[in-house]
Amino acid sequence: MKTTFETALELHEISDFFKGNGKYFARGSDRGDHLFISNWQEMCGVLKHQEAAQNLLTTLF
Repeated sequence: MKTTFETALELHEISDFFKGNGKYFARGSDRGDHLFISNWQEMCGVLKHQEAAQNLLTTLF
């Protein structure tokens, strides 16, 4: 099963992923705002298994 980060990579929707737009929205439990750290944790979980993680991050940013 793909993570939302992997989906964002495939669909070139990285900006939406980091902003929490649409399907990438991660609701915070307190006020219902986007919980940015959730997306960052997911991204790090995927990248830790990538040999070229630094190159991928450089390309994304």
